[in-house]
Amino acid sequence: MPIPPISNEVPDTRLRRPEEPEIDPESCRELFCAIVGLAVKDSEHIKCLEDRPSLTAYEHKKLQQLTEDWHPADFFDGVWFEDICAMLNVQPDAIRSGVLARRTVPGAQDSQPDCLTAREISPLPAA
Repeated sequence: MPIPPISNEVPDTRLRRPEEPEIDPESCRELFCAIVGLAVKDSEHIKCLEDRPSLTAYEHKKLQQLTEDWHPADFFDGVWFEDICAMLNVQPDAIRSGVLARRTVPGAQDSQPDCLTAREISPLPAA
């Protein structure tokens, strides 16, 4: 049997990516709504703890854990929040003002749900 000729071509050894999976827009929307909702809840919880004259050891540890890397309230001023709002087709300032109102009105945390409702994170009407 004859020996095949040696090729001078360099074989393609790059990794080939499998075809990108299809992204489910509804799943992305649910994820982004959950991210915003958790940031609201964390921000409210921190405000509640910060307003107390004294904290238990558990509350102090929880406050430290929630703020050790970054303060959740900073999320609402960040680019990532702006990007999420754009993807959700909502006005960032509407959410910001709702968060601020809930943080500054005494007893607002008691009378409001734990996180933003679907009505509060709804798409903007088409312009």
